[in-house]
Amino acid sequence: MALTQQGVVIGTLDYLSPEQARSSHDVDRRTDLYALGATLYHLLSGQPPFPGGQPLDKLLRHQTEEPARLTAARADVPAALEAVVARLMAKRPGDRYPTAAEAALALAPFCSGPATTVPLAKPVAEGGDRAEVLSPTGFLEALGEGRAGSGSSRRWHT
Repeated sequence: MALTQQGVVIGTLDYLSPEQARSSHDVDRRTDLYALGATLYHLLSGQPPFPGGQPLDKLLRHQTEEPARLTAARADVPAALEAVVARLMAKRPGDRYPTAAEAALALAPFCSGPATTVPLAKPVAEGGDRAEVLSPTGFLEALGEGRAGSGSSRRWHT
């Protein structure tokens, strides 16, 4: 008995790796690293890597385009963190980190200290072009209750 229909895309379009967009049979652990990169991009910028558009458009953009630079939405994102996210979201699986452990090591310098000091971005409002920096609690409040929460003035850990 088949669990899914043939030809049906499985996954959330905003976080789908290029190879998964082509065929769910051609994926390995690196497809999850792409999804992690897309998730981090969303958390840091306040919007998914390829916002808007129809589903087919999103699938094609994941395969052929690079997302806007994180620093376009957040000037305070360190270049090294932007590079880690870009590598996680590399179009070719071979260009991504080979394992989750290696990706975790690359992200570790940005995760030290209490969890409440890691700044995230409030989802960008329709028509907005800049993200508002929130504490993790403020970010969750903005997502769950539609409230902005209080901004965080803390700096990145490096």
